[in-house]
Amino acid sequence: KRDLMRLTYPDYYDLAFAKTLLPYLNQPVVAAVQAEDAPVRVLSTAAPVNYAAHLVDLLGVNFQRMHSTQVHEGELCENVGEHKLHSLRRDYPGDLDITTYTDHRDDIPLMKVSAKVILVSPSNKCLAAIESCGIKYSKIISGIEST
Repeated sequence: KRDLMRLTYPDYYDLAFAKTLLPYLNQPVVAAVQAEDAPVRVLSTAAPVNYAAHLVDLLGVNFQRMHSTQVHEGELCENVGEHKLHSLRRDYPGDLDITTYTDHRDDIPLMKVSAKVILVSPSNKCLAAIESCGIKYSKIISGIEST
C-alpha cells in the first residue's frame, strides 16, 4: 500500500477512480451528514489521501478537515483505530459534541468519545464488538434510522 501511494502519476487518475466510487456511496448517509447541524465536519477515513480528497470534493459536503491514510517521510500512516481519535484530538482539542458515522469496528476508539454513533450497514462482527464495549448507537440501513 505504501509503495502504491508513493507512485507518481497524473492527479486525474485519482479523480477518475473517485468518480467510479460515487454510485456505490450510501446516499441516505451522505444526505444525513449534509443535514447534520454541526459547526465542524471532519471526514476521517482509512482511504488513501490520493483519492479521498477528490471524493470529498465530489460529495458536495462541507468538511472543514479530512483525515486519511498518508505516507509521511516514507512511512505509511494508516488512519485507523486510535490514529483516527489522535488526529481528531490533535486538530480539535477539548470536549467535542461528536457524531460518528461508521461501518467498522476499527472505529471503536472514536465511538467511545462520541455523543452519537450511527452505524452504517454494520456487519455482525461489527455489532458484536460494539455491543461488547457497551457503546450506544443508532443504525442506518437503506436510509431508515432506528435506535
